[in-house]
Amino acid sequence: MGEPVFGRRNAAGSGVRWTASAVALIAAAGGLAAGSHALLAESLRQAAGSAASALQSGGRPARSGAPATRRDAAVVLLPVVAAVAGIELVLSAIRIVREDAYAAPHWSVMIAIPILWAIRAALEVPGRRRAYDAYLSALALLGSAAATGSIRLGEPALAVMDEAAGCAIGAAMALQGFRSALRALGNSVQSGVGEAQLAAMRAAVRSVDGVIEVESCRTREHGHYVMVNLTIRVNPFITVYEGQEIGRRARERLLAAFPYVLDVRVKVEPYDRGYPYKVHGDARQDNVPTLLQ
Repeated sequence: MGEPVFGRRNAAGSGVRWTASAVALIAAAGGLAAGSHALLAESLRQAAGSAASALQSGGRPARSGAPATRRDAAVVLLPVVAAVAGIELVLSAIRIVREDAYAAPHWSVMIAIPILWAIRAALEVPGRRRAYDAYLSALALLGSAAATGSIRLGEPALAVMDEAAGCAIGAAMALQGFRSALRALGNSVQSGVGEAQLAAMRAAVRSVDGVIEVESCRTREHGHYVMVNLTIRVNPFITVYEGQEIGRRARERLLAAFPYVLDVRVKVEPYDRGYPYKVHGDARQDNVPTLLQ
């Protein structure tokens, strides 16, 4: 049986996110050359965000524990690096303002910031995260625009707005990085079963009709048994009842296949609309969302 269509597309989406991260790093170098602290901070923040999304979307259960372990380590390490970079951006902005070394950036930064936001927005599903990115991008654009127009407006004091925007974005980047690192550390703590058992559990859940992706499968020890916290992705166009039914079948599959599992808590979430859904049988069949495949 060949590789599922959604698996190949998920890997492709991961590659696009890594490309977006590389583009953001190039924009960060441009912000450094243009003298824009706001563009530098926003580019580094978006580079870290795209890289984190690539790690999460590209993470498939591996046949051996080493690749998954390296990916888990990268998931924890990346937000820590982003947090440290955010703190350094804040300290750098404060130092530049204190030394009166700030200056108006090049006008090209007002073009680069909207382009970066458009690339990032294209990779994210609508929601609070996209709105959060839009707010910070708007802050960077306003700060750089005020600093760029400071000379034309005859207000040299406005040149400090670029540094102020960079400082605010750096602080947000540091806070978000620390939160993501703590969340990743919490998600990586798994007890009760080993890598082989976790891989077997994921495979059993993925075999349930209607399950597109296993977002997470965490276990904790409970006496001689284990408790399982499971998050699965399903077709977003099905009804709530159908989603609950898929979750119930996934729970029963784990309880029946693994005698040492005491209970399973299932969280059902919609799959990312940016990718096709798992196809059962003939790919040319009518794509009406239903449990009756």
